[in-house]
Amino acid sequence: MLKRLTKREKILSGLVVLLIVLLGTVSIVYLLRHTDAKNSAVAIEPTIFITGSDGKLNTIDPLVQAITNKGKIPARKALTFVAQTDGTVVVSGRISKDNVRPAIEVGMEEGTNSGTKQEAALKAVVLYLQQNYNVTSLNMVGFSAGGTGVLHYLIDYSNDTKLPKINKFISLDGQYNASTAQPSQTLDEVLLNGPKIKSQYFAYQVQNIKKINPAVQIYMLAGNYQNSNSTDGVVPWADTFSIYYLFKANGNPLVKYTYNGADDVTWHGYVPKNPEAQRFIGRTLYAPNTPNWQLPK
Repeated sequence: MLKRLTKREKILSGLVVLLIVLLGTVSIVYLLRHTDAKNSAVAIEPTIFITGSDGKLNTIDPLVQAITNKGKIPARKALTFVAQTDGTVVVSGRISKDNVRPAIEVGMEEGTNSGTKQEAALKAVVLYLQQNYNVTSLNMVGFSAGGTGVLHYLIDYSNDTKLPKINKFISLDGQYNASTAQPSQTLDEVLLNGPKIKSQYFAYQVQNIKKINPAVQIYMLAGNYQNSNSTDGVVPWADTFSIYYLFKANGNPLVKYTYNGADDVTWHGYVPKNPEAQRFIGRTLYAPNTPNWQLPK
């Protein structure tokens, strides 16, 4: 159930729509209360930022704040969604008529590593945007375990022509193989052939990668914590880039990027605050043809 907890909800008449999302054996029902008038005249291209396993919006928010709401960037922070443990999704905020590249934050009331739960939340967000605004395409940024949620969404919906097209997926220190190190492999070997040691969840990705639309642009980022350990302090690069070879084999446009910085912004939990990662993501989303683009002040 998707609900907006504002006084405005009690005043304005709303369009109530029942949405049933079937994810394997999981059936999730959302009640969507529509309180904003749809502006069909202006097309928007949202970017959805989903946080990591702690579920907290304030984990991903430093990234969103750094690359929006400033200068001439046509992007402003807009809606936030929090998936509740009772099956509802609480939405707050609004998209103004001049915000053509709105930033959408997605969190979870209770932290989770479940790609299925994260995917369900993403599906609810996409349906809400599609039904309330003129959205034909969008981007997704997944931090940490949130990257798994995006990956699951791409597997199930990136070829669904009834939903908005996914242009770009940016994986920020994504976790795809249960933080499994690969002591007998170099990173180059993992990039070429994938990991030798595979978690129980990794097989799902191998089996379903071909369901992802090969036109989706993929950007995979990892923090260079303590400079030479090939890790961000929590997730080894061998995990973050464990699905690189799958995307390559699938034919997706693919970029791998490792970024530097002080330990307090390259350690896993703090990488949304990393200026180099912020600059890369901001440029990728809003100024892809400007190599020297800097964060706005």
